[in-house]
Amino acid sequence: MKVLHVSSSDSGGGAGRAAYRIHQAVKEAGGSSFMRVIKKESIDQDVSDWFPKSFVKQLESHFYRRWLFKLKDKWSSAINELHTFGSYGVGLVDELNNSDADIIHLHWVSDMLSIADIGKIKKPIVWTMHDMWPFCGSEHYALDEPEARFKVGYSLSNRPKGEKGRDLSRVTWEAKRKAWAGQSFHIVSTSKWMDQCVHSSYLFGNSSREVIPLPIDSQFRWKPQSKEIARTALNLPPNKKLVLMGADGSVLHPRKGGDLLLEAIGNLNNTNLYDIELVIFGKTFPMDFELYSFPIHYLGPIKDDRLLALAYSAADVLVTPSRQEAFGLTAQEALACGTPVVAFDIGGLSDLLVHQENGWLATPFDPSDLAKGIDWILEDSTRYIELSKRARMRIEENYSPEIIGKKHFQLYEGILGNRSITDHL
Repeated sequence: MKVLHVSSSDSGGGAGRAAYRIHQAVKEAGGSSFMRVIKKESIDQDVSDWFPKSFVKQLESHFYRRWLFKLKDKWSSAINELHTFGSYGVGLVDELNNSDADIIHLHWVSDMLSIADIGKIKKPIVWTMHDMWPFCGSEHYALDEPEARFKVGYSLSNRPKGEKGRDLSRVTWEAKRKAWAGQSFHIVSTSKWMDQCVHSSYLFGNSSREVIPLPIDSQFRWKPQSKEIARTALNLPPNKKLVLMGADGSVLHPRKGGDLLLEAIGNLNNTNLYDIELVIFGKTFPMDFELYSFPIHYLGPIKDDRLLALAYSAADVLVTPSRQEAFGLTAQEALACGTPVVAFDIGGLSDLLVHQENGWLATPFDPSDLAKGIDWILEDSTRYIELSKRARMRIEENYSPEIIGKKHFQLYEGILGNRSITDHL
């Protein structure tokens, strides 16, 4: 059995890193696993990059992006999220169909496979939901409400207030509905919440579904390290209580909830507030944090897993105040490093955390309860040791590459077995 993972990247952003970990886990489970990406950053020989090499393809890409810029110039959305319209692909679909892969496993494929390309794939498709784009219109995240467009359909009457120009989300959703009408998908969600969203969606409600969380190597890469050594290496204060927050982009993106963390800091008890210093990593420094009096250490973007593991080990607690989170990769990594996590009881974070066992699940989206969780974790050193131990134990028992790889392997075998039966009917 050969599996070909298709992902825009093997390490860029949370989705790329997650896709690569799944690829590695499948290999560890005994599968023949390969990756196709646009941008390769690993040295894995089983990962190959692909980009339009011909002059015609480069010209096509150039004019497509110019057309898209012009189209978006007259369009604006009230949803402050990434939007992808799915009308462009790099010309990979023929290669996928002609490959010797038994399974095509899609991940985050924006600007790699077009909507039409996905509809033309002739091999069994497994698709891991790293965000909500596959079953939404153009938006990568949408509010999970009873009358959400991804649930009831994108009609002329339910367009969000504040949008201007052509309803590009509706256009994108209609393109998916038509192009994928005869396609069969096997959907993998990394959390129970995402699985519920898939099940309630108009596009994928009748697709086969599976919940398989992301794997993490807690044996060699993500493991606790000496706090003293980690803080020295990162030039962090040795005797302060360090609260860590990070995101691939900006922690002040509304969905990441940096504003809620700032409110929570103001609600901490006086003892903790005096001792606390904040540590932030991400692509951009959130200037709003400078308005507050407590010290802030900015680590910048961290692409090296070893440095990121040091940051988790250096911290006393990771706070993940997200309003939406498909899985919670930073929370998983912190737990593997023995660092308790405070987060709202939402999305994939509800699966990763057990309240008062390996962290604190706060009432969404109450900054005072977030502060209560930070206080609770920091106030008792004896309890903290137990929290740290249980944080790591939960990861080892539930999220190892061996466990997650086996679940994927079983899924693939089931798909191919069913296909063989169907072919002989």
